[in-house]
Amino acid sequence: MSLLFGSGLSPVESIKADGKWYKVADQLVAPPHGIWGFRDPGYFLDPKTGIEHLLFVGSAGWTSDLLDGVIGLATRTANGWQLQSPIVDAVGVNSELERPHVLVRDGRYYCFWSSHGRRHAPDLGAPTGLYGIVADVFEGPWRPLNGTGLVLSNPADAPFQAYCWWVTGEGSAISFVDYVGMSGTAPPQSPIERRAKFGGTAAPFVDLKFDGDVVLPRPYRSSRSDA
Repeated sequence: MSLLFGSGLSPVESIKADGKWYKVADQLVAPPHGIWGFRDPGYFLDPKTGIEHLLFVGSAGWTSDLLDGVIGLATRTANGWQLQSPIVDAVGVNSELERPHVLVRDGRYYCFWSSHGRRHAPDLGAPTGLYGIVADVFEGPWRPLNGTGLVLSNPADAPFQAYCWWVTGEGSAISFVDYVGMSGTAPPQSPIERRAKFGGTAAPFVDLKFDGDVVLPRPYRSSRSDA
């Protein structure tokens, strides 16, 4: 995982997986249950403390459970970036918590991430969607939004229609069109079908309503005069 500091400089490695909190993601071939994670760095400057953080997708280094997903954390210190313990531990529940990012709104800290339904424990029936937690201070404790953590999800009859949600500072969720016109429990398997079904473009914005520990999509309002 690298950051580029300054124009014309070479990339400088910011942090390395330690094999303790975070597995070293060195798999050459992706297994069916998904690859180990150490990616998707999300920078966050705490406006209350001035401390800089990096959030990232990680895999728990202390377990052999295939459901080993965590949201990792590194903090900038006088000695550079230092790994911290994960802020989310989903061992036994989920193997992949992608694109984690934090925003501060109404004095609260909101951490969001995306996850595929197939990366959850099968007996949960959890959908592909945007998930999140909230805290009064960055150090926590963190609480699941809406009681379950789920904020947005694809509909049951189109479980692959969108992915990669990101919540902006204005309170809107953006994503991309994934596979359209698909039902069932698995995405397309053949390259030909994947190309035919892949959306590959931006999905419509979804405005969110923030109310403490509750974050839900705002009701859609048509711009037509007769609506």
